[in-house]
Amino acid sequence: MRRIWAPVTTGRPGANRRPVDLSTVLVADALRRIPWSPSVKEIAQHLGVTQTTTSRLVARAVDAGFVVKRPAADDVRRSELALTPSGVQLSQASMSFRFSYLEQVTRGWSDAEITTFATLLQRFATEVVAHPPDPTRPREDFDPSAARSASSSTGDG
Repeated sequence: MRRIWAPVTTGRPGANRRPVDLSTVLVADALRRIPWSPSVKEIAQHLGVTQTTTSRLVARAVDAGFVVKRPAADDVRRSELALTPSGVQLSQASMSFRFSYLEQVTRGWSDAEITTFATLLQRFATEVVAHPPDPTRPREDFDPSAARSASSSTGDG
């Protein structure tokens, strides 16, 4: 899925706009979805990345003027994050782009096909969350030679 978005969201400016990193869009999207002023830790949990990585991503979004970071009212050691007006615009533009793109890609699909696709995609996403990959534990039924021959036949290897 990242291949679909990367060419059009990473470092390429829209009309009369400066380039925006995909990570900044992801941070803005997370802030839009969380109904309170979250901490870096909460954004990390939402994005599924480490807190250290999230700190860097948030710093980039703050430097770009899309996010504001302020001390939490209940604990000055903790920071809360919020979208700036530019961050709200970025999040809205990103969502609008995604819906427009999906509409373009699925143009000509029947309502039944769209419903089936949405159902299967939701099922897939649920399974991915329920069963995250564990790179330290190889599968018992994994055959590396079969994987190599499959990737060489598709031109990926």
